[in-house]
Amino acid sequence: MHDMTMSEALKDPLIRKMLRADKVSLGMFATLLETAAKERTRNLAAKSWERCALPTMSAENKV
Repeated sequence: MHDMTMSEALKDPLIRKMLRADKVSLGMFATLLETAAKERTRNLAAKSWERCALPTMSAENKV
């Protein structure tokens, strides 16, 4: 089993049935997925930057 792409999720018959039952439009769901993907990318980039950033020197360690 693999994670679905956005395109696959939007075409999936079971997901479409659930969206209809919940009265959520396909466009609204696509926007939700896109927003979540952008937020995830932003969060991963921030975490990556935190790991790469040089530690700051405290006042007592400065010469």
